[in-house]
Amino acid sequence: MTLNSHSTLLIEKFEDGPIWTIGYLVYAGPGMEAVVIDVPMWSSDKIYKRIREIGLSVKYIVATHGHWDHIGEMKKLAALTGAHVCANEGDAWMMSDPNGMVIAPPEPIEPVLIDLALSDGATVGSAGPKFKVIQTPGHSTGSI
Repeated sequence: MTLNSHSTLLIEKFEDGPIWTIGYLVYAGPGMEAVVIDVPMWSSDKIYKRIREIGLSVKYIVATHGHWDHIGEMKKLAALTGAHVCANEGDAWMMSDPNGMVIAPPEPIEPVLIDLALSDGATVGSAGPKFKVIQTPGHSTGSI
């Protein structure tokens, strides 16, 4: 994580969905740029409300992997914020067909397309928090 020496990193968690998956809103202060990490089912309205309350702009939404519980409302939040969806290409197939997984979601999920493919060593973020991507295949091929 890279921030200037005068910034404090703020992390808010949003636990939601049928299996209580956690998504995160990460930012350095009000009015700043933020990064969202994972968007569980039923969480996008809560995350978006908080983004508006603080006055943040979200440029990137990152999927740590493509399982339906982590991308449940990613497409909706991306539409609300205009943010780019970021993930590793190894999970693009899951994200584009989340309802066709071996363990299907309890309700239909909109397919999510990756706007920015992340590979090992890449950096995500610009004017706010910056993350270095570490590819960690195992839980899924594209886990980061």
